[in-house]
Amino acid sequence: MKKMTIVHSKTCPYCEQAIAFLDALREKKEYYNEIPLELIDEAEHPEVMEEYDYFYLPAIFWGKEKLHEGACTQEDIENALIRAERDLQKAIK
Repeated sequence: MKKMTIVHSKTCPYCEQAIAFLDALREKKEYYNEIPLELIDEAEHPEVMEEYDYFYLPAIFWGKEKLHEGACTQEDIENALIRAERDLQKAIK
């Protein structure tokens, strides 16, 4: 099963903001919590740089498909969640 992966860094203010947006959206819309999610700290798992294709943090993936990279808005995060949710709904049908 696909999952949403967010590659981030604890020292990146854009990553911190993206995760705050994600948390707020998941609190506001419960069904977003059903999307499998993995947060990977780039410093703790440097091998992630070889596994995923990105240059900037945060980098958001659905499976191996890059949905967003770099500074983001809450709308960018929600668009990524919507994309993942649509894919999950198709898989259920």
